[in-house]
Amino acid sequence: MATLILLRHARSAANGSGTLAGRTAGVGLDETGRVQAEGLAGRLSGIPVSALVASPLQRCQDTVAGLAEKLGVPVAVEDRLAEVDYGQWTGRAVKDLTQEPLWKVVQQHPSAAVFPGGEALAQVQARAVEAVREHDRRISGEFGPHAVWVACSHGDVIKAVLADALGLHLDGFQRIVVDPCSVSVVRYTETRPFVLRVNDTGGDVSGLLPPKEEDSGSSSSDAVVGVRRVPEPELWGVRDLVGFFGGRWRLERKIVDAAGVRIGSFSGVAVFSPVEWGLEFREEGLLELGAHRGPAHRCLHYRVSGEGRADVYFDYGTFFHDLDLRTGLWRVGHPCRDDEYRGEFRVWDRDRWRQEWTVVGPAKDHALFTDFVREPGGS
Repeated sequence: MATLILLRHARSAANGSGTLAGRTAGVGLDETGRVQAEGLAGRLSGIPVSALVASPLQRCQDTVAGLAEKLGVPVAVEDRLAEVDYGQWTGRAVKDLTQEPLWKVVQQHPSAAVFPGGEALAQVQARAVEAVREHDRRISGEFGPHAVWVACSHGDVIKAVLADALGLHLDGFQRIVVDPCSVSVVRYTETRPFVLRVNDTGGDVSGLLPPKEEDSGSSSSDAVVGVRRVPEPELWGVRDLVGFFGGRWRLERKIVDAAGVRIGSFSGVAVFSPVEWGLEFREEGLLELGAHRGPAHRCLHYRVSGEGRADVYFDYGTFFHDLDLRTGLWRVGHPCRDDEYRGEFRVWDRDRWRQEWTVVGPAKDHALFTDFVREPGGS
C-alpha cells in the first residue's frame, strides 16, 4: 500500500491567540505559519508526492497551496478530515474551557467526550480513519504500492488517526503530540499499519520513502525482526563557503529539553552577506520559549580560512567554533563557562542543511535542531 504523510496545518492566528477555532470560517495562518508553509516544498523535496488531500478549512488549504503549486498536484478536499466540531466550545478561550467539567473528560477519557452541540471524539476518529484508509486504497490502486501522498488536517484529527494506526485506545490519544506543520507518517499494509514517524518538524524527510524491495521471502506486511538499518541521506561536500551560504534561507528551529520534550521554537529568515573577510550571518524571526513569545535575532561572523573552512565568531569578537564542510559533515565543541556546547553540521544538497547544538551543564541542558532551506531565488 501507499505511504501516507499526515500533515498538520501550519500555525494559525487562533493557535497564537489561545482560542479554540474549531470550524470557524476565515481562520488563516499567522506570520509564523506562513513561513512554515513556505518551507514545506523544501522539506518534501525529493519525495515523489502523488496526491494531496486536505480539510476544507482555510488554514489547511493555505498550508498546502504553495506545495500543490510547486508539485503540480491538485488538492482534493475531504470533509471527513475537517476539524472537530466543537459545537458551543467553538471560539472560546482555552483558559476558560479548562474550568469546564467536560475538560477533564476530554483529557482523561476522550472516548466518552461529546462536545455540547458538536460531535464526539469517537465519531471524529471513525470518520477520519475511514477517509485516510479509503484514499490510501484509491491512491495505491492508481499510482502503485510505492506511492506517497499527503493528507493535511488538524491536531486532534491526526492524533486520532495515529492512535488507530498504533493500536492505541482513543483514551490514550492525548499522549500523542502533533505540532503545527509537523508531519507524521503511516504505511498501511494488509496485516497492519506501520507508524514510521510522529510529529516531525525538521527539514529532510526523504527517509520515509518506501524501501526498495529485497528478495527476503517476507511480505511487506511483516514487521522487521531485529535491527533494520535506515540509511541517512547522502551528504554534500562544500568547497566554496561564500558561494554556498551566500543569500537568504528560511529556518525552522526546534528546542527540546534533556528528555526530548519540545520546549520552544524559532521560525524566521537567515541571511549570509559576503564581506571582505568571508560572510556575515544574521537571523531574525519569532522565538517561542516557555511563556516567552517575541522577536529575536543574532549575528555571527564566518571568517573564511580555506577551502570549505571558516572560523566562526560572535559579532562582539569572541571566537565560537571552527567549521570544515568539505565532506558535508562537521562536529565541533564549544565550552561556555561550565556548560559544553556540542555542534553538528550536515549539508544535504545545495539548498538544504541542518545545524544541531546540544548544550549540557549546570546552567543549561537542552538541544536545538535548526533546518535551513534556501529561499527561491535566494542565492
